[in-house]
Amino acid sequence: MKDIKVKWTGKYPALCHGYWIIEIDWKSTKNFLDDYGSRLEDLNDEEKELYNLLTSPMWTFWTYNRRYFDNKYNEHWEEYTNGLEFDEWFESDYKKWLEKIFKLIWIKELTKEEWKDLYNKIQKKDFRMESCGGCI
Repeated sequence: MKDIKVKWTGKYPALCHGYWIIEIDWKSTKNFLDDYGSRLEDLNDEEKELYNLLTSPMWTFWTYNRRYFDNKYNEHWEEYTNGLEFDEWFESDYKKWLEKIFKLIWIKELTKEEWKDLYNKIQKKDFRMESCGGCI
């Protein structure tokens, strides 16, 4: 089984502004992000899509929070579930895009068990826009 580590760099009050650092057997998406991020204007559409994947929610299934104010400026926190369960996520474009990134940074193919491990680690750090309320 591969050694998999996951980190989301966004923090309050800008939880949604960050990027995913996925490290598998000491190979990391950080170099991919640095390389592609330094030349965003020159990337083709597929390369931009791959870069954007690592700067966005991963849509794993979880219970999330949303903070908002009503028309009388009363603060509300709403809890809701959202996202794709593992089996759906495993068949989704998220997995396909990650596979493309992993090939670019020389990460060998993952087994289904390793994908499940990766999903679980992403799920613990996944977020949705408005999750921390910092933008309000």
